[in-house]
Amino acid sequence: MTIPSAKRTYCARCGLPSRSCICASVRPVAHRLGLGILQHPSEQHQAKGTARLAHLCLQDCPIWVGESVDALPDLQAWLQAKPTLLLFPAQEDKGVDSAPNQVVYTENMSDTSVSEIQVLLLDGTWRKAYKLLQTNPALQALPRLQLSGEWQSAYAIRKAPNIRSLSTLEAIHAVLCELEGEPSRFDGLSLALADFVAQRQAFANGRDDSTRPGEKR
Repeated sequence: MTIPSAKRTYCARCGLPSRSCICASVRPVAHRLGLGILQHPSEQHQAKGTARLAHLCLQDCPIWVGESVDALPDLQAWLQAKPTLLLFPAQEDKGVDSAPNQVVYTENMSDTSVSEIQVLLLDGTWRKAYKLLQTNPALQALPRLQLSGEWQSAYAIRKAPNIRSLSTLEAIHAVLCELEGEPSRFDGLSLALADFVAQRQAFANGRDDSTRPGEKR
């Protein structure tokens, strides 16, 4: 199903122009861990962002768009539903100063039931994600989860500080692998990302039709 526009049609499911629809890249993935994404408004229509794809692949991963937790009552309710960890990289990984409240490493959580906790991710550039953290006391109060594995990014279509800087979808994949175990159950996320990257690279080699009217190419 598509939504007509004056200039082009849009996919009703992923919200992108029909020509650059990402729905064919979606791989359904079941999980027990609660997941949620707070997306900076500047990322909402970013054609190269992976949060939308992660949301479509996962059985339950809501996205809230905004800069203030106080302005998002649904997110506030979600944060109160279960003990919540904020996935946020170590200082050396993100290139900006940080003073973690309490750091929890996935390797030390083997006795924790993943169905009883949830993880929030911040979707945006490194500095936009850092700004979300710094301007929201509710986020600062959350214990911070850090990955224990040496994960490397295959997200070749956007610049990042280093090879260990993961896209939102890759970060979710890493969290699920480390907390739930049985990594092969989450291979669909890697396949989805590979398809997505290949599609975006194809656009880059020709005409990128993935932007919305009025956006910069």
